[in-house]
Amino acid sequence: MIYGYCRVSTYSQKDNTSLESQAGIIFERYPDAIIIEEVFSGAKKRKKFETMIENLQPGDLVCSTKLDRFCRNTREGLRYADEILSKGASLHIIDVGMIDNSPTGQIILAAQMDFAGSQIA
Repeated sequence: MIYGYCRVSTYSQKDNTSLESQAGIIFERYPDAIIIEEVFSGAKKRKKFETMIENLQPGDLVCSTKLDRFCRNTREGLRYADEILSKGASLHIIDVGMIDNSPTGQIILAAQMDFAGSQIA
């Protein structure tokens, strides 16, 4: 299965961060993706996101358009990426690249998280 994760802080977000825009970008790459949309701000739990991760199977793929749509900070991003990869699934952050459980995939993830850590909202 391919899961596209789209997140906004408020329904009124516009431009390239709206739910519709994110879903469109994911569908361009993965027309058969199941889109998971979530609206939350601050430190609320992302119930749909957590349920998606709990249900992942080996070979599944989680896709998000940007790192800041996938996670709120470096620690959270690394934790979720580790959880996804430990289930035998892959992670594709479109503006970062494909992240799998190979040493190269983990280096790419760690480097990107370190670089973007102060920019993640």
